[in-house]
Amino acid sequence: MDLYDILKFVGKPLLKFPFHYNTKVEGKENLPQGKAIIAANHISYLDPIFICTYLKKKTHFFTKTECFGLPFCGWFLKAIKQIEIEEDKISKKNLEEALQVLQKNEYFGIFPEGTRSYDGKLQKARKGVALIARLSSAPIVPIAIKGTYDIYPRKANFPKLYSNVLIKIGKPIFSKDYEKKDKNELTNLVMQKIARLYS
Repeated sequence: MDLYDILKFVGKPLLKFPFHYNTKVEGKENLPQGKAIIAANHISYLDPIFICTYLKKKTHFFTKTECFGLPFCGWFLKAIKQIEIEEDKISKKNLEEALQVLQKNEYFGIFPEGTRSYDGKLQKARKGVALIARLSSAPIVPIAIKGTYDIYPRKANFPKLYSNVLIKIGKPIFSKDYEKKDKNELTNLVMQKIARLYS
């Protein structure tokens, strides 16, 4: 059992107490057994914590370099094998790391918007999710997470201790469904799916 396994084991009890976050997950049946790209909206620092805790398989997210520079946080992110990425830039090394995750039949997580929302609303997406999908032929699973903005919005210094969180998992988009779409069309399709779940 590694640190990630321990996190998943203790994560749910910790989020329920002492933080008192009432979390509901819908659409678990839509999660593939094998590899998948988890594409979610991004409204709070807490989004990857909830997603990693409540999804059934290990999920490795692109995480900004600045987070790796924080005391303890950097060590923790490395220990659970999150992928360090510079803001606004996906390097060749980042792509290789993402593909390695998918080759292991694990989940690779990405926030297509690239950064946290300032107002809780969906933002324009970047093309990283489409690029990785093209290179891996992995199914893309759209996810909408709601409630984390109320707990810990971008402007807040500390999170609230009581709130409801909803994670809605959509049906996967398989490679056969997007092989004729270019990266812009595929990116728009993913965000449309997320938007429907988020509404």
